Amino acid sequence: MIAPHDPTRDLIVEVGEMLDRALSAVKEWQFLVSDGFAGLNTDMEFDLRMRMRALLAEREASVHSADPGPLADADAELRARLVIEAEQAYRRLFDGAGAVACRVAATLNSAPHQFPGLPVLGPVQLVTGLAPPRPPRSELPLPARLLRVFRPGWSGIMMALIATRLLDVHLPGGVLAVIATVGAFALGGAALTGERRRQLDRRRGDEVAALRGTVEDFRLTLGKQLRDASRALQHDLRRASAVTAASRTAAVIAELKTLRGPV
Repeated sequence: MIAPHDPTRDLIVEVGEMLDRALSAVKEWQFLVSDGFAGLNTDMEFDLRMRMRALLAEREASVHSADPGPLADADAELRARLVIEAEQAYRRLFDGAGAVACRVAATLNSAPHQFPGLPVLGPVQLVTGLAPPRPPRSELPLPARLLRVFRPGWSGIMMALIATRLLDVHLPGGVLAVIATVGAFALGGAALTGERRRQLDRRRGDEVAALRGTVEDFRLTLGKQLRDASRALQHDLRRASAVTAASRTAAVIAELKTLRGPV
């Protein structure tokens, strides 16, 4: 005689399968959290390096394309740009953590966890706390700079006088004075041009050195903020997901016990 079909047993089997899926999801969500944040941290570090490298290249090209202005103005402009970079980095981290939470929620068949925010320093506070730019190198005293210019001019005068004596050329005093003056202006002008070029190179070198120091300081500081925030977000998601997984598993077990009761 064939036993009548018992729908309760079918429910028990179905709930048992649900329990198996719940236990499998409990194992999978932990892997998703670990793997998701590991990938997010790698992407954030690479993105930060590339963005800082591009920023350095852009700023250095700007420095070498013109005569740099006061170092304080360049530093203020750079820090305003770094505030924007910090805001964008924080936003990418928060969005990336949200994407990981969505994948975990899909596995646990629950609503995505909502992070309260990023435990980080504000962008303005972070940039303000950076070390001041490296001071420019001290310039030569004014007498030393004047000597650099006048010494070649004096050499031009002496060369004109000595050349006429060595060649035994007798020139009128006026002509000799003109030749000496031309030589003085030629050599003195070349020295003045060279001095201006050295001063320009020095200012550019000082600004590039200050730029690199500030950007490197910013990269290290922001990188630590991002790593610490990522770790905090990961712990927050783990706690919330553990509660969700435990609640879901307990509900399935309770339903299974209820169905088995009358059997």
